[in-house]
This record gives sequence, structure tokens and C-alpha cells, in this order.
Amino acid sequence: MRAPPAPQPTARQPNTHTVTIYHGNQVTRTTFVMQDDGSWQATERLGTDAVTPAAPVAGPLFDPAAFRQMVLQNQERVRQQILQTRQQMMQRIGR
Repeated sequence: MRAPPAPQPTARQPNTHTVTIYHGNQVTRTTFVMQDDGSWQATERLGTDAVTPAAPVAGPLFDPAAFRQMVLQNQERVRQQILQTRQQMMQRIGR
């Protein structure tokens, strides 16, 4: 009876890093691979490619009225917490 063959070593995955540079409506993406000597080289296979950025989202990014409402609600919540804490402190000191 023979022993099963020894498992074959798996290929080591290279250490890679992708750099993306945004310049206005142009995007450049380059992938680098760490070499055995520790240096980084741009990959020939992937190289540098131009990518079309996503289109901007339609509509306002900031709604001043909604923001003001949120600030007012938070201020009221904090005011209520301060009043409640002040009442608890007064009760503890007997006033």
C-alpha cells in the first residue's frame, strides 16, 4: 500500500497595491506588485488605465432647512438633558 502523494505547494499570492489618482473628471488607476527584493513595480499586465468617474448625484447635497431643523432638535434635546441633570442635582442636595 502506497502513501498518498505529498500535497503540492500553493502559489504565493503577490502583494499588490492599487493607486487611484483623481484629477477633475479624469481618474488614473495603477496597480503595483511587490518584487522579491522588496521594490514595487507597476504591473505590465494591468498597467495604467483611465477610468471614467461616476456621474454626480442629482439634487442638492446639502439641505439648509433640514440641517437647521436637525440643529434645533439637538439643541432642545441637550437643553432638556441639562434641565433634568440640574433638577437631579438639586434633589440630591435637598433644595
